[in-house]
Amino acid sequence: MSRTTIGTIVCRVAVPLWLLAGASFKLAQLDPKLLPPVVLSTITSTDGMLGLSGNAWMDLALRLIILSEFVIAALMICVPRLSRAVAITLLTFFCAILLSTIIPSWQKGGFAEVLRGGCGCFGAGGPNPLYMLLIDGSMLVAAIIFPVSAKGMMPPITKGAWPAMGLCIVGSAIAFGMPKPEVKLEDPAAAIASSGATAGEGASTAPAPGDTRPTAATTPTTASPWPGRPEKVESYYLGEFEKWVGQRLDAQPIMRLLAAAPPATIQQGRWHVVFFRADCDHCHTLMSTYFEGELEVPVLAVEVPDTDPAAALPNPCERCDMVRLLKGPSWVFTTPVLLTLQDGVVTCVATDSENTEQVEACIAK
Repeated sequence: MSRTTIGTIVCRVAVPLWLLAGASFKLAQLDPKLLPPVVLSTITSTDGMLGLSGNAWMDLALRLIILSEFVIAALMICVPRLSRAVAITLLTFFCAILLSTIIPSWQKGGFAEVLRGGCGCFGAGGPNPLYMLLIDGSMLVAAIIFPVSAKGMMPPITKGAWPAMGLCIVGSAIAFGMPKPEVKLEDPAAAIASSGATAGEGASTAPAPGDTRPTAATTPTTASPWPGRPEKVESYYLGEFEKWVGQRLDAQPIMRLLAAAPPATIQQGRWHVVFFRADCDHCHTLMSTYFEGELEVPVLAVEVPDTDPAAALPNPCERCDMVRLLKGPSWVFTTPVLLTLQDGVVTCVATDSENTEQVEACIAK
């Protein structure tokens, strides 16, 4: 097989099909949590563009990314003169993105931590970033070494652009026509049993014998019932916790998807709320530092269920009221997240547990 034949197969067949396969998996799941961290943070930082925010902006950005992959694949297939340059540029970009995912994981826990992660390139069940880097890197080297065959190339690039344009129109219809995946919520009874909460009322607020944990200040007024679950459940939920400041906790869509209602007294007096994952070492550090032992202020610990049970850490906050989010939607935010409440209203949010000043400001507020 000649060098040009190898280059043609790589740049006009292998790379476009590889790209189309990844785009198809992403389109089927439409889950932003599967995006590489640097891509997800870029989309989040541009929230509000085109007058869209929250899920509306994220959904548009996801579909535009998928559409761009369809367009690039069409160019490599239909415009031979551009195929090699496009393939090299694309694969270089992919390798850089994968390295930005691998390096932090390596620094955090070495080779084992890298192997635990996923790049989302082929959905939730895709290979980890290291394997993807080996594949993309190999195709990049091949694209650089082997030229694309000039045989049969159409001199004017515009002639190859017409079929590419047709494929782009088809790709647009697919990218924007695919509905969001339906979400089936976990049975609340099973979630309550696994979290230890009491059905209908969250964790018990009545102190057990010898229990000295604090209780929220009560008022003669009766707290409003916790809102029920929404009729429509989104396929994913963004944190956007900074937007919660000044708003009631029970008005947030995420808080309507708890397996059981939190204590009624959370709407009265001062409280802290901590979103955590059982396998999150930063969560463990935050809770052991500030919420272990006796509590000056009552704490509601909200467990995010998308974790690896084998890597679960013990919960240091034995006196926290425990609730859990239901499995089903994708929870697109990192943990831990610390909130401070006053009479049910969020007064402070800390999303960076390594920022001691931010965390302690919320705890003291």
